[in-house]
Amino acid sequence: MSNVSSTVPAGFVVPKEEKLLPSSDPTTMQTVPVDIFGAFSDKMCDMTCRKCDKVPLMPLSLQCGCVFCPPCFTKISKEKKCTACLNDIARDEKTEPITAQVFMITGKLKTLKASCVHKARGCREEIIYGINGDNYKDHLKECKYSLVSCPDCQSVMSKSQFSIHKPGTEVCQDHIETCRICDDTYRRADTVEHKKSGDHIYEAMELLDRHIDVLEKNAAYKAEIKEEFATVDVVINKFNNENKKTIAALDTATKAQLITQDIATKAQIAVFSTRLDALNVMNEGLSKANTELAAKFTALEKRFADVMAKVEILVTNAAKAGTAAVAIPAAAPAAAAAPATT
Repeated sequence: MSNVSSTVPAGFVVPKEEKLLPSSDPTTMQTVPVDIFGAFSDKMCDMTCRKCDKVPLMPLSLQCGCVFCPPCFTKISKEKKCTACLNDIARDEKTEPITAQVFMITGKLKTLKASCVHKARGCREEIIYGINGDNYKDHLKECKYSLVSCPDCQSVMSKSQFSIHKPGTEVCQDHIETCRICDDTYRRADTVEHKKSGDHIYEAMELLDRHIDVLEKNAAYKAEIKEEFATVDVVINKFNNENKKTIAALDTATKAQLITQDIATKAQIAVFSTRLDALNVMNEGLSKANTELAAKFTALEKRFADVMAKVEILVTNAAKAGTAAVAIPAAAPAAAAAPATT
């Protein structure tokens, strides 16, 4: 909903054929118009681009001396001859045009006063141009007469008007809204009037009827669910009661079984205890017998040692006796014959 007459300062009449566009970003500017320098404009024929006749912020010169702005220079560099003087364009070993910055132009312009490009819209500021127009670009960044586009309604207006048109982060009043009830579109500022329109009221009533129908169906559905839950509760309670009885019966039977098992276990323990006592008695008897056998075995070992000592003595004596018999062999026949004569 762009309204051109409402987006420019008071007192300024916009020609009917003029179409407002957002101002260029000052940080990307390559040239400025000659007329911003006022009376000095007539003396700038050697300071303008030889192709577009604008003042370059960063002027570039070919070896022939012709000056161009960077955009025009990019186009000219593809040609064989300078389009201004028709001389051949000198190139380096990489076939790139030989260029040089024109410091004379920069030096002459830096102290001049320049009017704002938005002077026709109301800006009366005169700015010291600065080196390569730095001061001039800084002013354009902040100039309240520069044109901006509203991100909500796409209307183009000055920055001063934009601060009123869209304060803070709020959506502007010219933003086109789409009604969620009737799907019609309207300006945000016309929201109240739209809600009073016949189409909107009719659609709202239709929507309300549909909502009421849904609510009634939901109420019936809730009642049905409640009844189902009541039936389920009865079944669950019955099941719980039967389970309690079953658990009680199982508890009684389990207790009786446990008591019986306990009695049988105690009886088995008593039997095992008796057998253990008998085994302990037998173990004591065996230990005593083992002690007695050990004593007897010790006595036998002693007697065996004594016998062996006596045997050794006998053997020794026998050996000695044999030696004596060998020493007197003549006496043996006489001794042997003596019993025969008697």
